[in-house]
This record gives sequence, structure tokens and C-alpha cells, in this order.
Amino acid sequence: KTTPNGAATILVADGDRLARGFSRDLLRSAGLHVRVAGTGPEVLRSVLREPPDLLLLDVRLPELHGLAVCEQVRASGDGHHLPIILVTEPGNKAEMVKGFEAGADDFVLKPVDREEFQRAVLAARRYRSVLEERTRAQRELEGFRAGLKHLQQVLEQERRERASQIQKVHQVSLRTLESLPTGVLVLDRDMRIGEINPAVEKILGV
Repeated sequence: KTTPNGAATILVADGDRLARGFSRDLLRSAGLHVRVAGTGPEVLRSVLREPPDLLLLDVRLPELHGLAVCEQVRASGDGHHLPIILVTEPGNKAEMVKGFEAGADDFVLKPVDREEFQRAVLAARRYRSVLEERTRAQRELEGFRAGLKHLQQVLEQERRERASQIQKVHQVSLRTLESLPTGVLVLDRDMRIGEINPAVEKILGV
């Protein structure tokens, strides 16, 4: 996604040719690599073909509204963590709310102010980096939980096998004890009878 010299790639999507050119020049002056798109379908094709590092998306795009583009980008596998900044007219709060619901990370208002624009770009990239890190951590945690569950299953299986082996040994011992002609009496520390074979029963008459 980044250029050979390490510069981030920004996709500027604006239906207004002059506004598109202004944003492109503004970003290039900051040392960023810029691609442009003039319609909603163009944006989707560009994101799917080669996801940028950030999408600067005008709400009033021709052919497909910017909010619909934002939703479709978010729904795509490559666009899940793509930082998206919407560009809209000032005073349209309802559109901003819909934009956040569609998956936008931030807004800038027309006419674009250089400092505000750069702040929004940096904030959106930081926000998406945090999301990506959290997603990685969640995947690692899920992997750890799956590994722990597998280990528990293995240990439980081993425990059952050992218990089965002990039971078999005990049964063999009992059969051996019962078949001995010599009387055998097993007492515990409190002198309580733990095991007794038929020979002892015969000797004691019990």
C-alpha cells in the first residue's frame, strides 16, 4: 500500500474536479502519495484493486452517494480497517451522524483547511492502527483460548485413560487376592479392614 519511498497512499474521492485537484495537491505537499477517483463506482474499484492507507471521501459523489460507498467499503474484506474521512458541507449534522453510522472515522468540512485536514488524516490513521492492534490481540487471545481448551481436552483424556488403567490393575489385584489359598487381610492405619480374601473368611468363619 505504501510507495517504495515509504510514503502513505491516500485515495481522494471527489466529484468536483477542482476540489479533487486541491486535495491532491495539499496531500502531495505533505509528502503523501495520492490517487484520485471521481465517482462512487470508481472508488470501490480502486479500493478493491489496491487498498490505500486512507480514503478521503466526498459525501456528494456522482453515480453512488458517498455514504453508500462508505458502507460498501466497510463491508469489503480489504476495507474493514481502512481509515475513512468524509468531506461534507458545513452545518449538515444529520449527514455527519449518518456518516459515522456508515463507518466513517472523521469529517472535514468544505472548504478544506490545511491544518484541520492534516489533523483528521493523522487522527484517522492512529484510530485505525489502534483497531488493528486490538483485532490482532483478540485473535491471539482466541488462539490462546483454543489452545487452552485443546490442552484441557488432552489432559482430561489422559486422566480418563489413567483412571481406566488403575481400575483394570485394581480388578486384577482383587482377582489375584481372591484366588490365593493363603489368607490375606489388609488393614489401614486405624486397623480397619480394607481388603479380605475368601481364605481368611473360611479361616475366621465369617
